[in-house]
Amino acid sequence: MGDLKSFQARYIALHQSIIDDGMRHKVPFHVKDLQSVLERIQDEGSSFAQVTLPLLGKALDQGLVSGRLKPIPNFRLKRNTCLPTLCHAVFRTIFDDEGILLSNPQIASIYFLRQFLLLDSKLIYEPTPDMKKLAVQGFIDRQATLRKVRIQRDHPVLIRAKWLLGRVLKGLDLSDIEPGHGPGIVADGWDRFERWDFTSWPSRAERCYPFGVYGAHTFEMAARNGIGIPLIKRMTTKCCLVPKDFKGPRLISAEGTVNQYLQQGQMKSLMRYIDNHPILSRSIQLRDQTLNQRKAATAVDNDLVTLDLSNASDTVSVSLVWYLLSDVPQLRRQLMSTRSEYMHYSADKVENDKYVRLVAFAPMGSATCFPVETLVFWAISMASLMLVRPRYERVPRLRSTEHEFGMCSSTLRELSSEICVFGDDIIAPRDCLSTLTSSLTAVGCQVNASKTCYETPFRESCGSEWFKNIDVTIIRNKGYSYDDSKFIGDYPVLLSLQRKFFLRGLYSTAELLRSWAREIFPVVTVSIDLFHSSNPRERSTARSAVGRCSEELVTKGRNLGRSVRLSVDASSFSRDAETDFFDRNRIAIDSYVAAVGWYNECDNSLSVRFHKDYQRMEFRCPREFQVSKTWTTDGYPRLMARISSDKTERIAFRDRKVRMAWSFLPFYQPLSRSIE
Repeated sequence: MGDLKSFQARYIALHQSIIDDGMRHKVPFHVKDLQSVLERIQDEGSSFAQVTLPLLGKALDQGLVSGRLKPIPNFRLKRNTCLPTLCHAVFRTIFDDEGILLSNPQIASIYFLRQFLLLDSKLIYEPTPDMKKLAVQGFIDRQATLRKVRIQRDHPVLIRAKWLLGRVLKGLDLSDIEPGHGPGIVADGWDRFERWDFTSWPSRAERCYPFGVYGAHTFEMAARNGIGIPLIKRMTTKCCLVPKDFKGPRLISAEGTVNQYLQQGQMKSLMRYIDNHPILSRSIQLRDQTLNQRKAATAVDNDLVTLDLSNASDTVSVSLVWYLLSDVPQLRRQLMSTRSEYMHYSADKVENDKYVRLVAFAPMGSATCFPVETLVFWAISMASLMLVRPRYERVPRLRSTEHEFGMCSSTLRELSSEICVFGDDIIAPRDCLSTLTSSLTAVGCQVNASKTCYETPFRESCGSEWFKNIDVTIIRNKGYSYDDSKFIGDYPVLLSLQRKFFLRGLYSTAELLRSWAREIFPVVTVSIDLFHSSNPRERSTARSAVGRCSEELVTKGRNLGRSVRLSVDASSFSRDAETDFFDRNRIAIDSYVAAVGWYNECDNSLSVRFHKDYQRMEFRCPREFQVSKTWTTDGYPRLMARISSDKTERIAFRDRKVRMAWSFLPFYQPLSRSIE
């Protein structure tokens, strides 16, 4: 964390700029609010800013979801009210004195208060040993609880869900897959190059995916090792804990090499099938979560609700998947053949590895976890909607045959258009909410009440948040620790935050972050003057920079429903304009790796050169690089990789380093002269 005084100064300065931007939009912040935060940081340390203060923001979110603000521990309440003294004037524009959500709250207050309180709620923490033990024990407890759940085979929703999956998945065959190795780690600890030399094979996978077809590099090797290769009866996955937030680490699994190799092929086939299916593609897009975000934007007008599940991958039981896939036994057998039955973990470094039997179909980290759980939640959501709308069923009996529900493809497509599922994020019509939540609870899933939005105009799905169809999604700091040591690794973090704040319309905050980045290294900025220039060369150069925009700009363009290039309107930019941050049509221009804005052109101290070989302008700046390894050996493993269409020559590890490097400069306009 560094020096506490340094942390205080930067933390207060950043939140002061957020307050300034909020007051520009008539949000009634008070000087005493920031002073109260400073006093509590001095008394309680940085934990108040990064743990306690976000708890008030979480309570605010729960109040927006439920319609009532509950008292928050560690925060004093204003006399004769249920509202905290901190930011009391802002809270009063959202809730009344009893804590009830106003019928017409100030939208700007909701956004800026959430931004002020929740900025650091997702800051990545390195977990302590106690946090790791709690995370592992929590997983073990969830498996023990799930083991007690019994699938009700006569449940009307589950019967319809089984019928639905049997109908939409009857054309899916995973016999011919294209396996491969993913980017994640494996339980054996091998890197991506070493994984191609298979020394064993799961006996369960041998039935559906024989080693001679999917694992042997040559016919000679298949003949030599096809009989003698060791077949493993007990497949295990390894427990891994990755840093998350102040609540604790995230638990994921590292599958065995062969299981992960085959699961990657199954996942690719599942995704292709869903993308091309006339019914499933209306509800599910596994490669793009913007479908859920766009549907959440209009959920209030369309009378839709958003649901979120806690620890969803740990609560989808293998018995539930087994039952729902009863009508497609071949697909069920193929998915089960690559599933791990045990997870081994170590509660402490000095203890030996321990094993827990997996009751869940697949924990997070398995390649088939996400598509299978999405299909399960889609089927249960669709079945719940069918049950509450019996007019769609001509013969609503409970035997699982195709003719008895009388559902034609056009009717299924119509119902599927009202459902949207991305993992554990579900959007469904309000009339099936009660049936859906009770059905999910009956199969062992845990509905997250704090993120299930239906009582108020607030909706949340896939990281996007909306109130009365207005975007109130905030920007979260995940990597900047407020240290003023001018660490070069903070440069890309500051630039990323600066871009996000600028694109959201918080110009004072963006300017502050840009100044902090300039303390480390000069900053490149796209000048809006290029778009107003009379020089055609300059306008063309500026337009070319649009094609190299950041992910934030691409996402905003998709949310607008049109091309990013067509969404840019130079006339909307003005140095004196008070741009409303809710106006989604005002899009800023982003350069290749630099900041955006109309502050100035390139800094004087920027090093620029013309690369003769590439015929382009380049500038020298700090850039992120991953630690990587080059494939230098030849032989059967490399041949097998080429046969499997894996042409990777260099693999990147999780470790990232920032160092100086030359980067492409999409525009160049020195302060002294224009582009010639």
